[in-house]
Amino acid sequence: MALPRIITILGARPQFIKAAVLSKHIADVVQEDILHTGQHYDYLMSGALFEQLELKKPTWHLECHASKHGAMTAKMLESIEVILEQQKPNAVLLYGDTNSTLAGALAAAKLHVPVWHVESGVRSFNKKMPEEINRIVTDKIADVHFAPSAVACQNLLNEGVNASSIHNVGDIMYDLFLESATKEKKIDLPFSDGFLLLTLHRAENFQNFEDIQMLFKGLEVIAEKYPIILPIHPRVDKILRQGDFSISNRIFLRDPLDYFEMIYALNRCHGVLTDSGGLQKESYYAVKPCVTIREETEWVELVESGWNMLVPSAQLWENQCQVLEFLAANFEKKQKKNFYGAGNASQKIKKVIQEIL
Repeated sequence: MALPRIITILGARPQFIKAAVLSKHIADVVQEDILHTGQHYDYLMSGALFEQLELKKPTWHLECHASKHGAMTAKMLESIEVILEQQKPNAVLLYGDTNSTLAGALAAAKLHVPVWHVESGVRSFNKKMPEEINRIVTDKIADVHFAPSAVACQNLLNEGVNASSIHNVGDIMYDLFLESATKEKKIDLPFSDGFLLLTLHRAENFQNFEDIQMLFKGLEVIAEKYPIILPIHPRVDKILRQGDFSISNRIFLRDPLDYFEMIYALNRCHGVLTDSGGLQKESYYAVKPCVTIREETEWVELVESGWNMLVPSAQLWENQCQVLEFLAANFEKKQKKNFYGAGNASQKIKKVIQEIL
């Protein structure tokens, strides 16, 4: 008897990572085809991850990139709709909060194809963020909500989502983090320890020259105590080159890291500075202090429990003392709470899928 068929829609680096964990667990209960929208198209951001994480190659690659949000989403929506009409899957599986997620949800819903949303219910409560709009709309559309935490479940209930569709499965990224303990890839580091790992990629942190100057002015002060390693995102590299910014030699710029190289650096750093959503959680899993360079975070429980500190980029300079004090705290002795499950989200999702189908 043929297995039920699903189409998983991916487009960005965090989604490739999550899919690499779940796809292998559900291979015996569904026939899965992968549709890559092309939202992340750089080799290190996309192609390399498929190889490193042993994620099967996409059946379709749409190459929908380098556009404004509306144009990109519209192009994806049009192409996904054609594929869904032709293939008639039993369900569409989506991850996270990207334009690819939103386009997949809209296309599936209009064709009455069930939508399953992994990392459902996550909220930053800032609708100025495109990701927040994508999350909210996708969850309104979704038929099955795989939530990573009790907070995410409550967010969904507060928004009127039917409780029977909500499943608190934990964070699938924790599954991979635990699996990666024996797979980390050694890299040459300019500092053996006591350094900070910095990642920056969000457009809102690079909108004007003055804010970028203040951001790096704050980073330079922090780097006087803790040298910084910055695997530079292609977008950020382009902006810094165009602006001809002067950057301290205590801030070491290097090529992007793949997932297992990032885990290696994370496990050896003193702490993390980031505007990434995923790295905030991975810092928590690795027991590292994390300063999030944003005005808000979707992982509010980490801020409320003292694992994460929020500092907008333009305020990093004026809050340097508080940031340094936070980074100096001994997080090795801090008690971790079980916010995101036990590292078995994939098994829980698989069980739900078996019950649904």
